Amino acid sequence: MPLYIGVSGVEIGLTPHLESDGSGITLVGKDEALEFVVPFPIAYPTKYSKENFEIHLLFKREVRENEIFQIVATDDKRLGWLFPLQSLESNKHKYAEDDNFLTFARIASELLCDGVEGVFQKRPQYEQGRDYRLSDFYSDQTVVLLLSKSHADVANGFDIEGSAPYFALHGCYLQTVRDPADGVVESIRVQTDGIRLKPRPTSPVLREEPFVTALISEVVPYEREPLSKFFFLYQLVELLLDKVLQENYKALANDLLEASESTSSTFKDLIENFSDKLSEKKRLNIMLSNFIRTRPDETDLRRLCNDFLRKVGVLALYAPDLINFSDYLYKVRNTLFHNFRIVDKAAQASLEPISSELKIILLELLLEFQLPEKAKPLVAAQATQANFIAAAHGDVALAAQQDTVQVDSGS
Repeated sequence: MPLYIGVSGVEIGLTPHLESDGSGITLVGKDEALEFVVPFPIAYPTKYSKENFEIHLLFKREVRENEIFQIVATDDKRLGWLFPLQSLESNKHKYAEDDNFLTFARIASELLCDGVEGVFQKRPQYEQGRDYRLSDFYSDQTVVLLLSKSHADVANGFDIEGSAPYFALHGCYLQTVRDPADGVVESIRVQTDGIRLKPRPTSPVLREEPFVTALISEVVPYEREPLSKFFFLYQLVELLLDKVLQENYKALANDLLEASESTSSTFKDLIENFSDKLSEKKRLNIMLSNFIRTRPDETDLRRLCNDFLRKVGVLALYAPDLINFSDYLYKVRNTLFHNFRIVDKAAQASLEPISSELKIILLELLLEFQLPEKAKPLVAAQATQANFIAAAHGDVALAAQQDTVQVDSGS
């Protein structure tokens, strides 16, 4: 999709031509009826062809021109750079004399002038004699991810959607056609060396869930209503808990098949043990204990949730804090979904920091989620299928039904 400029109410597509001395890019209108130069802040190196690079556009509210990072692979080899659009219009940032970065800056400028599909673009009006910059055509909150195809991780296409949770942890969201100015400014909690970023993909268990990318890229960055944001984020919790439940079903099936020659009491014990794990609270605990490589820091979320529960009267003023993730988060969830009438405006205001902190933890969980090492594939045993169905029928169905209508068992 080319860049466009308005002339007397008509939008004209622009064709870019790189100046041979690396001083800028000339944009030429249809039939060469107009042309103007987008100048570079300094003369860029002209080596390397743009065809050997891949560009992705993100956005970050209140991004600063010095927020420039090298992107490295798991083997620490450099894949490319992540940098704000502002750095392409300035010679004051920390890499203004770095030849490698300047080469990437020139290539990024070329690709941006070619036009980038599926992102927000401005269409300014043409004024003869006026200087134009890239920020006249793109949001000034744009963050550019430019990668070299010479590395194997990029040669077949970088998985930008799979890396969306990682970049979101750094405050950068994938651009869509929506104006980034509509986005919400949020605090982030990320430790970096200020030089390099090493993107991590979404857990393979969740990678085929299109809902994850859609929610992170199209909903969370723009949602301003705290209650709605909590609701949308909790759908990620539900997704994770569904994965836990699926694995528990597989484990039960294996256990029942392996115990096909055992007594009915053995089957009953297996069913009761499984039923005990069906409640949402129990699955929250199981997820954090068995399905997460590194548990995120819940300190701030715990404090915020306990404060909220006291404001709405669910937790007594001088009662000790709820410590377990499943206890305080599940009580907040139940209060909002089943008893919202007790949540006054003051308590609603405290939902914003809860949602922001929950977002950070969920983004980390999307990266850290994994199936337990002891999980076994379901054994295909036709001969014992009837035993499994007979044993599972009734107790499991009843337990699942009870979990569906449960508001808060307190267990």
